[in-house]
Amino acid sequence: MIFRNHTKSVLPYNVNKLIQTLSVIIFPVIFFSHSVHSQGVLAALDQEKVYDSFEEAFKTPEKVVVLDVSKQKLTKLPDNIDQLTNLKKLVLSENKLKELPANIVKLQNLQHLEIAKNKLKRLPTGFEQLQSLRYLDLAKNKFRHIPEAVFQLKQLETFYFFGNKERKVAPAIAQMQQLKVLRLGDNRIRQLPDNFGQMPRLKELFLPDNRLRALPSSFNQLDSLEWLELNHNRFRSLPQELKGLKNLHITYFWDRGFPQKNKEDVEKALPKTQFNYDDKYAGKYWGIYAGFQQGNQSVVELGWVKGFKKDFLTYHYGLGGEYYLNGNTLGIKAGGWVNALIAVGLQAGFYLEDDKKAGTIRPEIGLGLNLFSLMYGYNFVIGDKLNNLNRHMVSLRVTLPIAPFFFP
Repeated sequence: MIFRNHTKSVLPYNVNKLIQTLSVIIFPVIFFSHSVHSQGVLAALDQEKVYDSFEEAFKTPEKVVVLDVSKQKLTKLPDNIDQLTNLKKLVLSENKLKELPANIVKLQNLQHLEIAKNKLKRLPTGFEQLQSLRYLDLAKNKFRHIPEAVFQLKQLETFYFFGNKERKVAPAIAQMQQLKVLRLGDNRIRQLPDNFGQMPRLKELFLPDNRLRALPSSFNQLDSLEWLELNHNRFRSLPQELKGLKNLHITYFWDRGFPQKNKEDVEKALPKTQFNYDDKYAGKYWGIYAGFQQGNQSVVELGWVKGFKKDFLTYHYGLGGEYYLNGNTLGIKAGGWVNALIAVGLQAGFYLEDDKKAGTIRPEIGLGLNLFSLMYGYNFVIGDKLNNLNRHMVSLRVTLPIAPFFFP
């Protein structure tokens, strides 16, 4: 998933394909511009003086309209933040905030709030009092659910919540009647509520990298929807609910072997819609790996990994074990490797042989593509000298993705 902290630089997750699309069509430029300047009042904020520290801001608190304190390693905000009575735009992204001060809810003029890439698990009590908010970015925090207070922000037009741990979107989301842009990608969402289609102004919807298998029947009521990204979910065919989206300009799906008749049927119903299909998975996944190692001794490897795949680049890291076929040596290891035609890796292990024990550091290099790698490694040993432990070895390793399911 791609993260951006400003509307002007936000693109769908499959950036390369988006750029190709924009180069051959004109309408996305026109329609996408509304998300950048959806309200003239918000665009005007960019023309205001930008304060970049609380120290500077509190010298003349009544003059502060835009405050950007992103990327400053902040762990907390000042308790007197409510003195910034005229604050309209507050950027707190890429800090280390675990909570917000209670009196932040007194910033009644606040229209634009970015708190992406922090460590928030909840919002302060009374957050729904920020009724002037039109733009809210809570992406890449540690929320398990969309906070209920967000659903009560009646003027909210843009809401980012990607990169959290949401599993099931609450029906209360339909209360957000002014919402135009909604980003819920890279969560764990398995289903949308039955009333999801009751957001009449929604124009851009991004739900990639989730676990959706189907759409609710009300989805075809999203009459204003123009841009839809559902890439890297678990659909086995194009949802029939798309047929009612007569204003849909462009959509993205991961084609996991969609029936041709199904695709033709839905595409025929939406002749003005550009359908984009990705037939190769790109993104994060979990899996297991198995390998065979040959040196002075023959060894089998087995382990659990987390990986990422995009185009010809894959990387894996995790835990595993090694079993020497002579039966005397066992080891556990942690490490990772990257495949991009050339493969490089680094493993750290701990081995037992009879009553001896040793640790190892093993750099690796070789060839690797996608889920396969063939690498040479050398064990630097720390501790007892183990008679059977390979110092030089060649390893053949293959990864089998499990979640988000086996993929082509």
